[in-house]
Amino acid sequence: MNTEPSDFIAMTGDANYLYPVGVAICSLAKHAKRAVHLDYVIPRDWSRMLKDTDLSLIGDLANSLEWGFDIVEVPLEAADLPRTRHISSMTFMKPAYLDVSNRSQVAFLDGDLIAVDDWGALLDQMPDSQALAAARENNMQDFERKWAPSLTPGWYFNAGVLKARPRLWQLRYSKQWQQLLAEFDQHEFVFLEQDIMNATTLGQTDYLPSNLNYRPAYDPDPAGAAILHFAGWWKPWLTVPAELRTLPSHLQESYSLYMSAEDHFMHHVSMHQGPRVAAQWKQARLQLRGRANWRAHRRYVRWSLAQRARRFHGKLQRLPQATKK
Repeated sequence: MNTEPSDFIAMTGDANYLYPVGVAICSLAKHAKRAVHLDYVIPRDWSRMLKDTDLSLIGDLANSLEWGFDIVEVPLEAADLPRTRHISSMTFMKPAYLDVSNRSQVAFLDGDLIAVDDWGALLDQMPDSQALAAARENNMQDFERKWAPSLTPGWYFNAGVLKARPRLWQLRYSKQWQQLLAEFDQHEFVFLEQDIMNATTLGQTDYLPSNLNYRPAYDPDPAGAAILHFAGWWKPWLTVPAELRTLPSHLQESYSLYMSAEDHFMHHVSMHQGPRVAAQWKQARLQLRGRANWRAHRRYVRWSLAQRARRFHGKLQRLPQATKK
């Protein structure tokens, strides 16, 4: 299968995120109507984040989907980069990749997403006159007032799904974002590379339709979504059944869509790559769910104990009161 020159995507992720990246890639392939080439982006100190076998799993998966594949190493060391409890330092691979890529255009996608419909519009989209196109992020007025008070609010973008022209990025923004990274401790960059990229471009961005970056944790209306991006506090792979029943209907629907994508992914691996590779991916799933399962299990235990306590107190209240003598 020949890859058209414009149909390039890039992704990244460390060993802890390997499984969601695999699910994401397989879902993207399922809903793509033409060939795609994947650049998998790694830091200079990648051996601290990934094993050779992890990269082989990603590359072999891409090949099984008849995608092109390259590993792109960028001149950053992830271990030295900022991170938060919920956001890995690997997220800085995004602007670092744009600094070195020779692609005329590329879509960069986070690993915590799935395609649920044809997303070819992202491949077709080309920033009109800017280096980036992305979906708007709401409720970022404080950031916007701090960094560009003269601009009309609403320019901040979510960096989970980007369409970029790397050469224009290099010309306009490479030095600026690197300077902001060096000054990271002087600023309140809560969302790491996303904040830095917004503080770099300051509204000089084209905008993608919201259906190419629908975020269930923040938007209750998934109508027409092509890509579900599990940004923020809610991840379907951290959800236990007891929690699922308490979630809003749109999150329950998103959970079902993710589980379907996960089933499709494992079916593809089993059918096209064999039991040995399927076993490796299952191990990656256990690694993902190791800490995640412990956190989810801890939440479930707390919920279960609270339920038992309520039932116990209910029984006490139903007991006949002792007659006073």
